[in-house]
Amino acid sequence: MGQVSRRQLLAGLALVGAGSVVGCSSGGAARGDNTVYVVDSLTAADSDPVALRFGATSWAAHLDPKLTVVGARTEDGASTEALAEGVTRSDAHTLVVLSGAHDVGRVAFERTAYFIEEIVKTVRSQRVLLCTLPPRDPRPDLHVQFNQNLALLAKDKGWMLCDPSPALSVGVLWAPGMSDDGLHPTVAGATTIGQELSRCLLDPQ
Repeated sequence: MGQVSRRQLLAGLALVGAGSVVGCSSGGAARGDNTVYVVDSLTAADSDPVALRFGATSWAAHLDPKLTVVGARTEDGASTEALAEGVTRSDAHTLVVLSGAHDVGRVAFERTAYFIEEIVKTVRSQRVLLCTLPPRDPRPDLHVQFNQNLALLAKDKGWMLCDPSPALSVGVLWAPGMSDDGLHPTVAGATTIGQELSRCLLDPQ
């Protein structure tokens, strides 16, 4: 799917899911309230999301110690629709979503956007951080186009957007050592994603 215009995206979202979504402000978290709920389809690794234990190749294991994960829905290879079916209500201040890598090239972006909104409505956090997808080798163009649409969605909904790709990539491809398969991060890649997301959460611009 190519890049969609603002008007096209909004029209598509209206078709797949009517009704308003409560977003969040783009300001920083209140002091002492750095709790997060994680939704992720790329880096479940050897994690146990129920017990909130995350493996070394999960970026959630590398978040700043000031941030506390209080809930998670993670599953490698899951579509955004599948993730939406498993999320729960949470008291977490911030919802962090990194999903869509397994939607790209399979479903229209508007469908992904609809289920991201369903995740937001279910979790009901005060703040939402939408993360762009890391590089993709081969066919990097798929993630480039998808990320442009994610940025537009975040802007439309008033959500924060975090792009860890500059720290992970050389051009539009993974930097050496950041991925072994061209899609999932290594420990070094997961560490970098965790650091970049922490920066976005703790020092929002």
